Amino acid sequence: MTGAAGQIGYALPFRIASGEMLGKDQPVILQMLELPLEKAQAALKGVMMELEDCAFPLLADMIGTSDPLVAFKDVQQAQLVGAKPRGPGMERKDLLLENAKIFTEQGSAIGQRVTMGVVSDGSHDIPEGMIHGMPRTCAGGKWEVVKSLEIDAFSREKMDATLQELREERDGVKHLFA
Repeated sequence: MTGAAGQIGYALPFRIASGEMLGKDQPVILQMLELPLEKAQAALKGVMMELEDCAFPLLADMIGTSDPLVAFKDVQQAQLVGAKPRGPGMERKDLLLENAKIFTEQGSAIGQRVTMGVVSDGSHDIPEGMIHGMPRTCAGGKWEVVKSLEIDAFSREKMDATLQELREERDGVKHLFA
C-alpha cells in the first residue's frame, strides 16, 4: 500500500493486519511504500514498529520501502492512498499533475492486471450483461477477462453479495424503464 505513514493511510495497515479487510483467516504480508524522504521513511518505520507491537496473528511479514518495484512485487491487492498534499500557493492543476506522475509510476510498477467494472461476458459466474467489477488485463488499449484466476471462498462471498446488491438496485428502478 502507498501512504501507510500518511494522514489518510495510517489506519489502513492496522485494519488489514487485523483481518477486517480481507477476512479473519487471511494471512497478509504488508508491503508499504512511502516517499524517499527521511521524515516519511522514519514515520513508516514507526508504523511498522506499532504493527509489530500489536502482534497481529495474521501479519506474516512487513516490507517498508521507497521503491515502487519492491513495494508492488508479487502483490495480489494494492491500495494506493498516498498522494502529495496541496502546498501553499499550489493551484489545483499543479497538484493534479504532480499526483498524476506519482500514480503513473506506481501503476507501472503494479503491472497490467486490474479490476474493472465492465459488462460481464458470463465469466466468474457473473451473469452475462451485468456490469460488475472483475479481474482484467490491459495492454495496447484493450482489455480481456482473466479467466484462469481462482476465486477463493472469501472473494466469492463478497462477489455474490455485490451481485445481489446490483440485482436489487436494478430491480428497484426497472419500472422506470418499462
